[in-house]
Amino acid sequence: MSRRRQSHIPELLQALVDPRLEGAACVGLAPLFDDFPDDASESADQREARHHKARSICHRCSVRDSCDTAAREQGPEATGIWAGTLHMPTTPRKAAS
Repeated sequence: MSRRRQSHIPELLQALVDPRLEGAACVGLAPLFDDFPDDASESADQREARHHKARSICHRCSVRDSCDTAAREQGPEATGIWAGTLHMPTTPRKAAS
């Protein structure tokens, strides 16, 4: 992201912007890359199909190496698909009540 464009982003959000990931193929497609959906209605097969689609997007992405580096820097906070690899939370997810 250019400096000019970043100046219009609130300061708190600027901390979330990683300029190494500018031009990532996943922009606007975050739900495909999530480890789990917001609701529990997704089956394991649906989840696998969603992640397969996400991985295929990663494989043609021009910033895949930078994404992999960013995921490693995030450590256990990086969950979901990053650079074509599924990163899972280190603690079990609580079941919905």
